[in-house]
Amino acid sequence: MQFIKTSLVFTLLFWSVCLIAQPLTRTDSSFYDVARTKISGITHWYPDEARGDTIKTGLAAFYFPNGNIKQRGYYNHGLADSLWTSYYLFGQVKSRVWYVQGRKQGSFEQYFEGGGLKYAGTYLNDSLNGAIRLYYPNGNIQEERSYSANRLNGPTTGYDIDGKLSFRMQYRDSLPDGPFEKYYPSGNIKETGSRQGQQFYGDYMAYYDNGQPEMRYTYQNFSIDGPYKVFYDDGSLKIACVYRQGRINGPYTKYFRSGQAEQKGNYADGNLSGTWEYYFENGQLYIEGNYVNNLPEGMWKVFHDNGEQKQLGKYKAGKAEGPWQFFHNNGKVRSQGNFEDNKQQGHWVHFHPNGIVQLDLYYTLGKLEGILTAYDTTGKILEQSEFIDNQLVRQIKGPSAR
Repeated sequence: MQFIKTSLVFTLLFWSVCLIAQPLTRTDSSFYDVARTKISGITHWYPDEARGDTIKTGLAAFYFPNGNIKQRGYYNHGLADSLWTSYYLFGQVKSRVWYVQGRKQGSFEQYFEGGGLKYAGTYLNDSLNGAIRLYYPNGNIQEERSYSANRLNGPTTGYDIDGKLSFRMQYRDSLPDGPFEKYYPSGNIKETGSRQGQQFYGDYMAYYDNGQPEMRYTYQNFSIDGPYKVFYDDGSLKIACVYRQGRINGPYTKYFRSGQAEQKGNYADGNLSGTWEYYFENGQLYIEGNYVNNLPEGMWKVFHDNGEQKQLGKYKAGKAEGPWQFFHNNGKVRSQGNFEDNKQQGHWVHFHPNGIVQLDLYYTLGKLEGILTAYDTTGKILEQSEFIDNQLVRQIKGPSAR
């Protein structure tokens, strides 16, 4: 009996030692609600003698309130490890990412909710690294990028939704750096140039889809400097001028497609300056006047396309000032009066094309004031009214006269 008792004690002691040596695990469940009916996550834990604590290990799963899986993966000594997969609300895979000791390492993929691949690439120590591809929902490649240390470095190539080349650009530390090209859906070149961050440098060219140049100029010290030309899509010149340190300086000419000048004048440090002339496409002078610091100054003349005067008056610091006249295209006066600080002032008269007075009226700083009289083409009074502060106060003659 003593042997039996000894054996039983030894057996109990042996199993006690085995139980102590075997890691004690526990499963933790978290819930969305107090009643613990909607599970939100499950993790497994085991004791860590070195830390004197328990840490997560093994499979982990997290859920949406509707019970569908949200994310699943694996912990190793409290750190995310191996493949982790995330899901959309109704079960479609959202992403797959590989972890090693808590860091994203290796390939990853992200998907559209409809199921197609959205982008894919690789991580190195939690940072994007190497080639990354972005996709359209139809499966075509949207962009091909190069990363190092989580920043764009190297070439990036973009495509339109139909898979046609859209642009090429160089990056350094996630900023544009070097030559770039943009393309039309036809495959024809659209723009070429060079960038450093948000700045441009060197030669810039823009093209029409038919291959003809649209714009051509050069950057010096990140500012447009030198000849600046714009073209029509048939190759004919549209605008010709010169920039100095980012501002237009000197002669400026704009042309109609026919080659006839549309505008001629000068710029001084980016401002309209001196005499400017504007033309109809038939070559007839349309407008002639003077600018000072980008504002009209002095006498300005406007003509009808038949060469007859259309308007005549002076500006002071960009505002109409003094006597002005406006003309019908037969050369007869259409209206005349004075401006003060860009507002009609005093006595104004309007004329029918036959020269007979049409309206006789008065203004005070742009507001009708006093008696207004209207005449027919024979000079007969049609209507007469009184205004105070731009408001009709009395009709002396006419349909509403009393």
